[in-house]
Amino acid sequence: MPAYFSHYTCGVKAYESIPISYLKKCISDHRHAYCFGLEGPDFVFFNVTFGKRSLGSIMHEEKCGLFLRNLYKECVKLKGESRRIALAYYAGFLGHYALDTVAHPLVYSLCEEDTKMKSLGKHFRYEAAMDNYVVRDYLKREVTDVKIMQLTRLWGMEKKVVMRVFNRAVSRTYHARKINLLSVYMMYFSYAFVRNHFNDKFKIKENFFEAFENVIYRHNFHSALYVNNNLYGYTKEDYKLFNEKMEMGIKRAAEILRCFNYATRGELYGEEEKWNREYEFFKEIGNFSYHSGERLDDAFYEDDEVENYG
Repeated sequence: MPAYFSHYTCGVKAYESIPISYLKKCISDHRHAYCFGLEGPDFVFFNVTFGKRSLGSIMHEEKCGLFLRNLYKECVKLKGESRRIALAYYAGFLGHYALDTVAHPLVYSLCEEDTKMKSLGKHFRYEAAMDNYVVRDYLKREVTDVKIMQLTRLWGMEKKVVMRVFNRAVSRTYHARKINLLSVYMMYFSYAFVRNHFNDKFKIKENFFEAFENVIYRHNFHSALYVNNNLYGYTKEDYKLFNEKMEMGIKRAAEILRCFNYATRGELYGEEEKWNREYEFFKEIGNFSYHSGERLDDAFYEDDEVENYG
């Protein structure tokens, strides 16, 4: 699926830019958790729902800041190795948020069509092309050489910790959407299956489904989700515009990670210092839509349940 490669690249560059620190050590020790965190809420789209708006869409557009605060609280309450795993995962999640809120408005503005399905198909093609350019430019590799599931596959304790903190944060934030730990594990299972399916270095699967879509829809739709080096007619001139947002996203992600690391060490200096650092960190995150990049309407911290920040 497109876009992950841009998020992965953003995560790599943000990680490289932050100084040696407690957080950097957590990420280094738990790279799979960090890389899975770079999926952000996108992996929730693998939760199939019928007759109602998907949880993935809701998480991209509603209570985004509140969810990040609740996920933070679930992570920092853990101890020992569980805490380090959770912090690495959360750091990746922040990287996804940073790039989406900067780059997604551009993507949506460039991919408008007369129907929702056509717009979404163009969205997939544009992101897939930009993924190719980004990986070549920043990592000097091809997207087909970057194996997503080798980066994001969680095992044992890492999977247990990540699934649990995610489930608790979702339940705490989106009260109307009843999910449980089993459903989160099923999301991850579906995610792993589909990610493997979309590997398509030689465009065999894409060409097959593209022909099928042209018969059914008269235009391409899901076929652009297959991972290969197809640029769909987008040029380096198109990439220049996206790369401006990419650079902004990397800078934004690095700054948020620095604030995050600073916040996690506040407890060493007493409760008041911990509170002050977390307050500044949450202000830095803000509350922005992953899709539009706009500040959301709900007031700062109005829904927080435990700490009454601000």
